[in-house]
Amino acid sequence: MSEVTTQAKPERRKRQKLEDMEGYKPSIYGLTRDELIDWAMEHGEKKFRATQIWDWLYKKRVQSFEEMTNISKDFITTLKDNFCVNPLKQRIVQESKDGTVKYLFELPDGMLIETVLMRQHYGLSVCVTTQVGCNIGCTFCASGLIKKQRDLTAGEIVAQIMLVQKYFDDRGDGERVSHVVVMGIGEPFDNYDNVLRFLRTINNDNGLAIGARHITVSTSGLAPKIKEFANEGVQVNLAVSLHAPNNDLRSSIMRINRSFPLEKLFEAIGYYIQTTNRRVTFEYIMLNEVNDHPENAQELADLTKKIRKLSYINLIPYNPVSEHDQYSRSTKERVAAFYDVLKKNGVNCVVRQEHGTDIDAACGQLRSNTMKRDRQKAVAEASVNQKVSKMFQLTTWVDKNGELTPKGRKLSQVLVCSYLLCLVLLCWTPQYGLVEGVETPGIQHFGRVVVLLTPFNSLTNFNQLDSLKEIVFVLGQNVANIFLLSPLILGLLALYPRFRSWKKVLVATLAMSLTIEIGQVILDLLIDANRVFEIDDLWTNTLGGLVALGAYRLLVKLIQTYFNE
Repeated sequence: MSEVTTQAKPERRKRQKLEDMEGYKPSIYGLTRDELIDWAMEHGEKKFRATQIWDWLYKKRVQSFEEMTNISKDFITTLKDNFCVNPLKQRIVQESKDGTVKYLFELPDGMLIETVLMRQHYGLSVCVTTQVGCNIGCTFCASGLIKKQRDLTAGEIVAQIMLVQKYFDDRGDGERVSHVVVMGIGEPFDNYDNVLRFLRTINNDNGLAIGARHITVSTSGLAPKIKEFANEGVQVNLAVSLHAPNNDLRSSIMRINRSFPLEKLFEAIGYYIQTTNRRVTFEYIMLNEVNDHPENAQELADLTKKIRKLSYINLIPYNPVSEHDQYSRSTKERVAAFYDVLKKNGVNCVVRQEHGTDIDAACGQLRSNTMKRDRQKAVAEASVNQKVSKMFQLTTWVDKNGELTPKGRKLSQVLVCSYLLCLVLLCWTPQYGLVEGVETPGIQHFGRVVVLLTPFNSLTNFNQLDSLKEIVFVLGQNVANIFLLSPLILGLLALYPRFRSWKKVLVATLAMSLTIEIGQVILDLLIDANRVFEIDDLWTNTLGGLVALGAYRLLVKLIQTYFNE
């Protein structure tokens, strides 16, 4: 029997855990009051020290441990070694005309979440996020466009409330967050323990003291967790994202219904109501010609008939999401007809007031749009970097033989033409008094024409140079003249293989130099341009051409060696 070998699949790169990040410290907001007391006592402090810290955090709402003036420096150091205060960074704030404020926060690992503050007639209500991304898979929701990356810590959830409150504290109007809804990105009951710690922290009478009846937790329908929540003894409100009155329709728009169909969901809701005697709110988003038919309204009324006294239906206008263009908002007429059917059946219901319609209103929309823009920016930057990187790659401009590629030829042609234009401007334009107090020895004047016909004048008349300034000027002129034509010759050598011989370079460079000098004489005759015909320019320019040929041949050898290696 032949052996069958299987090739191991490469492991997917796992995302680094938050606690494994270098320099990461959890937020102190993640501790409940009892946990903070226990932690302080474990570190040698008395109970009252923890209550002082709690007071600084939630009543005075300081942003750093150093602001806690009645805490010893040693214990502040201990706090800083173990915790941070607020782990979030504010990326974007959008404020609507109706007073709704939407925040985009960045987490310690760079991920993004959003939080919304809504102005209601009863106070300021904040909608918090509990997860990065969402795995529930509702086909109409912006939150689910990005799959769940991780759960938020309790401290990161509390921090959202604290930053929103700081936003209003800084305004100095004395406004206070009075209500909280846990309806942001993610499924709260899929992050059950952290959400519960969050609820106990913000509800604590010695802290933010947000009343339990002013807090609502929304779930998409995790039936076992609804039962568990019923036994927690917390008095917060429960909302269920229902969105459809029958299993077929609900399963088509909410994947979770395949795991917990309406029968299991309503069994759990019945247990919750029986255990807590508290009302349940049903969220029902209105999708045009999907779940907004009058018969759907009748089904919904029948579905909730047994718990009608302790249930409430919230009809929600849909905020369109570009990625879910199969859905659109129900018309006002269809919403009104749906509402009328429910009312005729004695259902307690309301059409939710809209907030923030002039900003990224849908849950997860600001985050999704920002991440989309960030991705587009990253792609654009990567494209630019790739182009820049390619620009500096040798193979873009020359081949293995040292010859120019098509791109290299175009670039060389542009450079040669540009340098030729510079030569014209440099050599055939008037010059007046470039360097005061410097006179080149051996110059002769014939009317307007100025010439210097002494061969090797710089050496022959060197003793006539009276100052260091004159020496530097004359020697500098000679060096500049040697390299004046070198770039042009180098470009021509790269472009024209037939030009690559000592004889052709010698003749061509001498001819160019002579043309420049004769042109300067003509310029003097025409406009008194103060140019000088120098015999030494002929040999220095020509020498520069030969230097360029030597440099070109050396460069080609280096390129060939590079490719061979």
